[in-house]
Amino acid sequence: MNKTIFAQYLTQEPKDLKEKYIFILDDKNLASAIILEFKALLLADDEENLHTVDSFIECMNEIEFKGTFRTDFIYVPACQSPRLNSILEKYFKETGLEYHSGRQLFKNQERLAKPEYSSELKKTIEYFIKRFEGSSKIPLLISMDCVQEKEAEWLISGYIPKGNITILAGDGGSGKTTTWCGIAAAVSAGTKVFFDTVPDEFAKHEPQKVLFLSSEDSIEYTLKARLRKAGANLTNIFSVSLQDESFSEIKFDSPILESIIAEVKPALVVFDPVQSFIPPSVQMGQRNAMRSCLNPLIGWGEKYGCTFLIVVHTNKRQGVFGRNRVADSADIWDIARSVLIAGCTQDDRRYLSHEKSNYGEPGATTLFTINEGVAVFEEYSDKHDKDFVQERDFNSYQAPQRTDAEKFITDFLKNGKRPTRDLDEAAKAAGISNATLRRAKEQLRSKKLLGLSSEGNGKNKIFFSYLIINSL
Repeated sequence: MNKTIFAQYLTQEPKDLKEKYIFILDDKNLASAIILEFKALLLADDEENLHTVDSFIECMNEIEFKGTFRTDFIYVPACQSPRLNSILEKYFKETGLEYHSGRQLFKNQERLAKPEYSSELKKTIEYFIKRFEGSSKIPLLISMDCVQEKEAEWLISGYIPKGNITILAGDGGSGKTTTWCGIAAAVSAGTKVFFDTVPDEFAKHEPQKVLFLSSEDSIEYTLKARLRKAGANLTNIFSVSLQDESFSEIKFDSPILESIIAEVKPALVVFDPVQSFIPPSVQMGQRNAMRSCLNPLIGWGEKYGCTFLIVVHTNKRQGVFGRNRVADSADIWDIARSVLIAGCTQDDRRYLSHEKSNYGEPGATTLFTINEGVAVFEEYSDKHDKDFVQERDFNSYQAPQRTDAEKFITDFLKNGKRPTRDLDEAAKAAGISNATLRRAKEQLRSKKLLGLSSEGNGKNKIFFSYLIINSL
């Protein structure tokens, strides 16, 4: 770590990956913790036996042709000071020495220097190294007769399996945020979530921790209030503020995310929306890209016992259902063990449809309303997302025709009541179908704009249509 130790590093050929990587830091405590298992160099301006960034560069230049192994190492500038990192990265680039930027590796992670976090520090560094090193190690093969069968465990019975990825999809305004806030509140307080079909007396469980990461809504202005109103135990709910400069570094495969999960140990982790946590190098539309991106979550689910709920958007294309309803990438549907889709019904209620379940039959579709930001259960339905989408598409298609038919009726009757038969014949001649005319009449009657009367009796009875109000 000091000048003498660093000089010894360079005179010995690295034998493995632990010896190959040299982490360069300006945090004494962190450097002292790392050197217990890895190689580290501490930079300081106020201690004679330690290198400054200038003396380090000078030393590296002096030994260039003196028979050291300096080119066999990989250098990792991981200082808290951005200036030092920039100087070191520039130097390594100009000299052709191999290096990997560690700017974000220990950023705001001073706790890793403490003895109680030694295992987490080791895992963080090992994960960092694995990103750049291939492995030819043969995995351990398991004979199936030695495997113990296990039943699926549930975070929310029948809907959200423990330790796996669940997708919550929906159009904008369909109630996605209200739904995940309701789920998070129930988990944090140990209460029943609004769509759970389990009887109240069996729905209680121990309050558990929840971690949510959202770039859609403000914690202060929106989310805390929704969680509080939904009955959350706020001491069990954790997040990272959008104002935190490290928020942008939190990605599905990032060491910082694992560090946060390891610290909080949540039962549930919510990501809203998916796009904010995809690494820049991943293209959502590329086949299998999302599967590779989300794979770390599967491992962390087993390792830390946490469940992941990822919020995604749906598309409004007509005639598509199931996995094709998920916007941007169908891979998300494939990797998820459970998929919930939220939407709006024709009577202005919300629905939550369980579209995919790898561990049993999908749960019942829930119809609910939103009252002051809180989901309020209404009833269960036999319909699924496909049924509601088909209704939406049908009504969207019929609406222009019905509107034209309504205008035809009001124009036809604007001068007073007319025999209904004459109205029907005129509409047919204008190319309006009987079904469209019927729906238009029903719509006008529901608005209390169209009236019906009759004159005469028996065979001489004539029905008349008229406008209750002569102008719309």
